Amino acid sequence: MTLVIGIRTNRGPDCVILASDRQFSEIDEEKKLEYKRPIRKVYYGETWAMGDAGGGYSDVRKFYHALRQTRDGGTGVIARALKQGIFEEVLSLNRNLTRRDGVTFADTHSFVLATRKPRVALRLVDEFGNIKSASKENDFEYICVGNGDEAAEGCIEQQLATESIDRDNISADVAIGVALNAVFAASRLASVGLGYDLVIMEKNSLIDWGAKNNKALKRAQSSQIREMTEHYKRLNR
Repeated sequence: MTLVIGIRTNRGPDCVILASDRQFSEIDEEKKLEYKRPIRKVYYGETWAMGDAGGGYSDVRKFYHALRQTRDGGTGVIARALKQGIFEEVLSLNRNLTRRDGVTFADTHSFVLATRKPRVALRLVDEFGNIKSASKENDFEYICVGNGDEAAEGCIEQQLATESIDRDNISADVAIGVALNAVFAASRLASVGLGYDLVIMEKNSLIDWGAKNNKALKRAQSSQIREMTEHYKRLNR
């Protein structure tokens, strides 16, 4: 399972922050964790970004591949879905998934969707393909999906209660901190963790900060390993 969180700013440039953990977990019949590995959970095109929660990782990768291989990279498919209020391809994805032996509703996919055409917007796509806005009961515009959603929402509520964030001043820098704190809080669960994806969509741009961070971490780790090995090589001379 997973955690995906989307936050739309209400101060400064209009943008949406999408963040997720990177852990793919394999659970046995006794609900015990067999193994885990890092995977990408936030995908994007020129005008959209999506993060998903659910099982069937190979199926959702095929879904994203098909979306990105359309003539306009998925823009038209998503525009049609927004107009109709239902994402037919998500409904088909989950319908096909549940026809398999041993697959339950818990394995189906829901998505957090960010778009920048015709305007910057944040939406939930549920397991039946229904497209919904963030709950009006939230203190600001955000959506959490996945089995880490309770921990994430608890983290957000705590930040509001302690006034470490102001619900009326959610700028991009604040939203990044809120999203990552929520991901880190949910990472206490066995099924959430292994780093994070982070994509920021503005009216005229999209930046994959998670990919930049992961590359920087790999470079730093490689540099640290070289430093350690060289240190002990010198001791053995």
